Amino acid sequence: MHMLDLAAYTGPLLIVALLAVVALLVSLRDQEHAAPRLVSRAVWCPRHKRMTVVEFNERVQTGMAFRSARNCPLRKPGEKCGEGCAVQATQWP
Repeated sequence: MHMLDLAAYTGPLLIVALLAVVALLVSLRDQEHAAPRLVSRAVWCPRHKRMTVVEFNERVQTGMAFRSARNCPLRKPGEKCGEGCAVQATQWP
């Protein structure tokens, strides 16, 4: 009779455990996003094949940095920077 009682509670116990895991994951996420900040980084520009210092608007969300170029001395008016320009140069090509 004990085995039959445990089998009856297995489904609800699994649902409660799943809800607890989901609640834990939700509580671990970023509650607030940092305000964007202005940073300068030395980057390699693949389009112009040279290095330059670019000013970025940078925001950090969930541990990842998202950058958009604000001022680049190599960029012509109306020209957009490619994604490769957002990667900081750690080694010169």
